[in-house]
Amino acid sequence: MRSRALGMVLRAGALSLGLLAPAVAGAQQAAVPPPAGPDLVAALRAGGHILYFRHADTDHRQVDRLGMRFEDCAAQRNLTDRGRDHARALGDAIRSLGIPVGPVIVGHAYPYFTLVGGPYLNEGEADAVHPRETDFEILARLGLTQWRDLATLSARQ
Repeated sequence: MRSRALGMVLRAGALSLGLLAPAVAGAQQAAVPPPAGPDLVAALRAGGHILYFRHADTDHRQVDRLGMRFEDCAAQRNLTDRGRDHARALGDAIRSLGIPVGPVIVGHAYPYFTLVGGPYLNEGEADAVHPRETDFEILARLGLTQWRDLATLSARQ
């Protein structure tokens, strides 16, 4: 049941990115100056952002089969043990920061790259995006190390 729900979320996310692409392609910008440290944590805690994650570490010896179904894990590239550990650690860091989370978009790099341009998100990286009326602004690109650093900084305050 969970895999079917996840598949629906992924398809909806990909569809929404595809529908938004014509309106915002080329219009996205990085925040200037980009928020960092406590300012970034405060911005993310305020809500209203999208965290677009590329899935965590996968086994590149596996290949997604053409026409595969999301509920058939044998037909797709899966997370490694390290990837599952990283995904849990990402969730722990985000929860410890008190960032409000609704449906989180997780996917491959390609649909997002098509929308925002390069460079690709690495496995386990996320862009924190602030939607605006006709485009959006990228606040930060965060991997596991950056999420942990923010959580450590926040715990000290």
